[in-house]
Amino acid sequence: GMADRIHHGDSPAMSDALHHRLRRRRILCVDDDADFLTVLQLALKSPTVETVLVRSAEEALERLRREPVDVIITDIQMPGRSGYEFLQQARAQGCAAPVLVLTAVGSVDGAVRALQLGASDYLLKPTDPERLRRAVQEALRDPGSDAAATSIGRGGSFHGMLGDAPVMRALYERIE
Repeated sequence: GMADRIHHGDSPAMSDALHHRLRRRRILCVDDDADFLTVLQLALKSPTVETVLVRSAEEALERLRREPVDVIITDIQMPGRSGYEFLQQARAQGCAAPVLVLTAVGSVDGAVRALQLGASDYLLKPTDPERLRRAVQEALRDPGSDAAATSIGRGGSFHGMLGDAPVMRALYERIE
């Protein structure tokens, strides 16, 4: 029936999906600390990944206007615009890429705020490279992963999204 045709599809969709997989994924890393950018670059080093390193929210927004990225990793505490402001402006600029937020000073409020603004995950610095790679892998697995669209699709409530974020799951487990 109809469903079968949709699932098996025709070959163009397949080659398209394959091409999408083969393309190098561009990861935009935003942090005012150059040493930490190097840590991120080394942790994410892979033939299938291209890391773009920038030192400020302003520079990051400029890059996003020029080229699409697949995942954004941003620090929260930065001179100039904070990671929160950057996240809001990137979304306002139409950027739908999943965002992983990094912070040296973790707080439940901070995590909730980042997730409400559309971040996919919240990681503490110093970041375990393995945990970071897993978070990026997760973010890349989500095809169009437009967090904003997801939340609007759920009747504009962030609860669905908050409930799914790994950091929130961890919080719930601690609370229980």
